[in-house]
Amino acid sequence: MVFYPVNMKHGESLVRLYRVGRTGRVAVLSLCLSVLLTTPLQAVLLGKSSVPLIGYGDDLSSSALTGQQMSISLPEKMTIRQRKPLLDRLYRRLRRASNPDEARPVAEAIEQVWLTSGDENIDFIMQNAIMAMEQEDFVVAEELLDRVIELRPDYAEGWNKRAMVHFMKKEYEKALAKLRHALAIDPRHFQALHGLALVLQEIGDQSCALQAYRVLLHNHPQFPDAREAVRELSREVNGQDS
Repeated sequence: MVFYPVNMKHGESLVRLYRVGRTGRVAVLSLCLSVLLTTPLQAVLLGKSSVPLIGYGDDLSSSALTGQQMSISLPEKMTIRQRKPLLDRLYRRLRRASNPDEARPVAEAIEQVWLTSGDENIDFIMQNAIMAMEQEDFVVAEELLDRVIELRPDYAEGWNKRAMVHFMKKEYEKALAKLRHALAIDPRHFQALHGLALVLQEIGDQSCALQAYRVLLHNHPQFPDAREAVRELSREVNGQDS
């Protein structure tokens, strides 16, 4: 059993004790990408922390950024109003990156902005949820992330992290539902797009997974291993490279 501090509501802090729970594999539903994705993401298809657990393919070790690792300066404190224009600039810069070394610090900066909601209470809960995810304490992580979503339903990273917990538990149908929310809020969220592609592969929808990888590369052309995934899926789906 593990203690985690939880902000139950603004201004009220307490500690709850949770038991770690495990659930079995669940039945999954194959959903076509054209149905899953919302209108803003379809438009993209047409051409248009302290302990940051970010990617669906990451291991669970800590990967906090340092000054030497990241050359992009971010505000020490960020308001909700500051986040969107900052993300817009960073996303544009990421799309223009011509090689992985150029893209890496931009992607890391974006990931830091994702974890900065503009609300210290939300950030505190998110940090504890990430700690729980790293320890695979899914009961803790789920309750904390549900609280984040309740407080800030317009916060894409809350939905993305909730999807990640489902993915870690192999609850793919539930992960798809959460990813739909995340991508409706932020269609350029490249980790949610990667998660979508992986989930679709897991449920056997290779054609839609291929589309998801193409959208991912549209927004993050240097995303690790994505081009190889497109080549492999193209051969599987179309019998040829793309």
